[in-house]
Amino acid sequence: PLEHVKTTILSIYEELLGLRFERVLDAKVWHEDVECYAVHSVSPEDGSDGVLGHFYLDIFPRKGKYSHQCVYPLQPSYKAGNKRILPACVNIGNL
Repeated sequence: PLEHVKTTILSIYEELLGLRFERVLDAKVWHEDVECYAVHSVSPEDGSDGVLGHFYLDIFPRKGKYSHQCVYPLQPSYKAGNKRILPACVNIGNL
């Protein structure tokens, strides 16, 4: 049931906001239960997309983890020379 809920919620956000979410299986994460998603902008005019940033889902309880629901920024978006550093945030929960 949890996978169905996650998939459904992400598809609702995709439709409402014109985004596409793609799970990043080889992302560096701080715990094996954490999932990373790339957030893509989808242009309805030409079908092209570009990565806007990343978000992490850390939704299972464990010892020493923050015990309340929150969304927390991990990295701001900025330019370093000619390179754009993408923003990232985490949704922390304890289901």
